[in-house]
Amino acid sequence: MSCTSGFSACSGDCVDEQTNANNCGACSKVCASGICQTAACIVKYGDVGPGGSSQAIVANLLAGVQIQVTTAGTLTGIGLVIVSGNPHVYLGLYTNQANSPSMLLAATAEISAVQGRNESNVVTPTSLAVGTYWILAVADAQLLFASDGGSTTWFTTSYTFGPLPAAIGASGSAAAPPPNLYAIVQQ
Repeated sequence: MSCTSGFSACSGDCVDEQTNANNCGACSKVCASGICQTAACIVKYGDVGPGGSSQAIVANLLAGVQIQVTTAGTLTGIGLVIVSGNPHVYLGLYTNQANSPSMLLAATAEISAVQGRNESNVVTPTSLAVGTYWILAVADAQLLFASDGGSTTWFTTSYTFGPLPAAIGASGSAAAPPPNLYAIVQQ
């Protein structure tokens, strides 16, 4: 079987191994997540939904949620879902210590967020082991995060807008619907 440029013959079909979740990077390599990007399976950990409710976050507040990474991989990006507002935002992934964020593992550059889903590459892709992590965000203006509702404990602390701190020395929490933040992990 002959396929046009950029496609491969897999099980009698011409497929794009760069994006086909049933033939991701090679014939019959199936992505359990259903997402194949640049010939690699992608898993999104955290809350990627559009949210049925919203949560306001004020400027200069470092806020985030805990996530569970269930399969090792490489963190390539971080995302957030915004209902309203167009702030500048920094996003980062932190280690977990005593059920609080601790050390910065990877961060995005400053992004200009818009309403809807926002995904940004981390400056340095980072290997992640299975475990518990925190995704934190800080914005220069108030924004309304999408939230899937419910009440859970999530981290908040005052922090002047700018690149994220290398370590979190303060502890803080709030019981409210958590913001939709998620890690993008290549497997």
